[in-house]
Formats: sequence, C-alpha cells, structure tokens
Amino acid sequence: MDRLFFVLGSASGLVGVAAGAFGAHVRWPGSPVRAAGWCFAGGTVLFSGSLYALSLSGGRWPSGITPLGGLAFRAGRACLIWAAGRGTVPQVG
Repeated sequence: MDRLFFVLGSASGLVGVAAGAFGAHVRWPGSPVRAAGWCFAGGTVLFSGSLYALSLSGGRWPSGITPLGGLAFRAGRACLIWAAGRGTVPQVG
C-alpha cells in the first residue's frame, strides 16, 4: 500500500509541475481567466490548508473552512467555463 501512495503522490507532483510550467509559458488573456487563477489559489489555501491544519492540530476548528475552499475551486471552474464561452482561451498546438 505504501508503494501505491508513493506512486500516486509522485504522479500528483508531476502533474502539478507540468501544469505550472504550461501556465507560466502560455499567457491567457481576459479577466475571467485571471479570476479563475485567484479562485484556485484561494481554494488551495482554504481547502488544502485547512486539511493540513486539521491533521496537524488534531482539532476540529479548521474543518469549517474546508467547504469554503471547495466553493472557491468551483468558482474557479465556473470562471474557466465563462472564459471558454467568451472565446478568451487560446488555441494550443
């Protein structure tokens, strides 16, 4: 089981670095895409941060923040859908 988690964690890191490199080299115009980026950043801090705090503290306080991070992720996805509908997502390839 430890090997499975090691593989999954490594694959997650690989995808994260690849997505970051892609995002750094492809400039997406428009405010909906910029808003999506802020929503994803906020979602990461709220969702993942509260889960880390919960696991490290053993308390229940951060658990109320976790759903707000999920809402931020959904808002980011909605902004990307909005950007695609407006035609502001560039063609890649």
